[in-house]
Amino acid sequence: YLYEACLLIPAFSGYREEAVRKGLAGFLGGFRTENLRRLLREELGDPEFLDGFRPKLTAPGLTRAIGPELVVHSFAGNTPGLPAQSLVCAMLVKAAGIGKLASEEPVFGPLFARSIASVDASLADCVALSYWPGEEASRERSPAAAAFEAADLVVAYGSDEAIESVRSHVPLRTRLISYG
Repeated sequence: YLYEACLLIPAFSGYREEAVRKGLAGFLGGFRTENLRRLLREELGDPEFLDGFRPKLTAPGLTRAIGPELVVHSFAGNTPGLPAQSLVCAMLVKAAGIGKLASEEPVFGPLFARSIASVDASLADCVALSYWPGEEASRERSPAAAAFEAADLVVAYGSDEAIESVRSHVPLRTRLISYG
């Protein structure tokens, strides 16, 4: 899938194929099992906090970490490979993800999802990627509006204008993390 991404992304992004190949290879190399386990240990202390109650690390008693059930991701089109990090981080905390692809870069996300499916079909069932125009989320009963309504967390990437558009569709009770 990396080979396909390196051929297709330049057609949408304007980046040179060599730059995409080198950038994605280095970026995706960071998603090795040991790196992901280290990330969870750094964030949680004990990744098994996500599986059930465990002894606290610094005080008596038990504790448990519970991630969001559904994360909606709104991706920007100016960074090839961006969906990987966002989707992986959500999956690490056992969250399902719906990703809104950027019209400027609709290639990488689906290829990444296919690569997940080739390794673990049940994990791939936790990820759905689609595209909808920004104004689609304003329509009542649209799939976009339903996604934002169901989300426990929305992660948005893009320009200030894009972030503000997403923010206008996210219910007040739903946490929004934005990267402008």
